[in-house]
Amino acid sequence: MARLATRTWIDRGSRRLAVQWFGRELPNPTVSVRASQLRSVAELEQEHPELVQAVMKHQQPARFVLCQVFIVSFPAGDSTPVYGIFTVDKDELVKNPASRRVVKQDFLVYHAPTKSVTYYSGGGTRGDRLHGTIDDFCARFGEPHFDCRPLSATRWDCGDHWYAATDPRLRQEPSFRAAFEDALRRAAVERGVDTALIGL
Repeated sequence: MARLATRTWIDRGSRRLAVQWFGRELPNPTVSVRASQLRSVAELEQEHPELVQAVMKHQQPARFVLCQVFIVSFPAGDSTPVYGIFTVDKDELVKNPASRRVVKQDFLVYHAPTKSVTYYSGGGTRGDRLHGTIDDFCARFGEPHFDCRPLSATRWDCGDHWYAATDPRLRQEPSFRAAFEDALRRAAVERGVDTALIGL
């Protein structure tokens, strides 16, 4: 047995599966994946209007540009999808185009058995069931998911929460890369930042 990570790319309405294998190479591997009650972020927002109270980054277009692609992971089983929502922080981009915090990933967790949702971001409140913190998020799913590493009993470092504009992890799968580059370009144009400074 070896560890298998499954991810679903949600890109403008389509859902495509990507599988990352962490074991030894196999000549003809057989892989099966199952997800329960998979929703898009837009569907979850419609089903859970209370999410508006969480002030998610993509609901703040004056400061953030939404990347039009999401990653859905299943670190706790097929009934608890975790949606990675990526945005470009225009304020951070203007302040320092080389910053490792230009692109931010927040997380929306849907628990299908209870039909509950929790949004996790840097601006959340510790222990809040609707809008929790990144520390709460890492504590919920643990190491090594989302590059979470414990710093103390209550604090975590989440390596997948922030990215530089030129981070190679953002530019691997073609449609995924195109979505990031589009959002970065839009943010740069809106704020008058030279796109060459962010590798475009």
